[in-house]
Amino acid sequence: PTNTMPPKSEVEATQREGRLICAINALQNQEIPSIKEASRLYHVNYDTLRCRLNGRPSRANTLPNSRNLDNDDEKTLTDWILDLAARGYPPRKWIVQDTANLL
Repeated sequence: PTNTMPPKSEVEATQREGRLICAINALQNQEIPSIKEASRLYHVNYDTLRCRLNGRPSRANTLPNSRNLDNDDEKTLTDWILDLAARGYPPRKWIVQDTANLL
């Protein structure tokens, strides 16, 4: 039997994100007077809530700092790798790195 339940940490992260959104909405609709009160009522971190109110996106919605290729370049590189592999020539790591550096 295959387990179709997401990992507990994923469920918790989704619930936490939902509570953050509810807290932000309550503050923006002036249903709650302060960030401190909203963080307590919705069980979310005060600093996270404050940063989100100031426009910082969630980590899930940001690109990592180590990312060197944009989406188009990444797709081009992926298509090239798949094409080579389909023809029986899977590229070695150094070839992929060199090609990525050219993009």
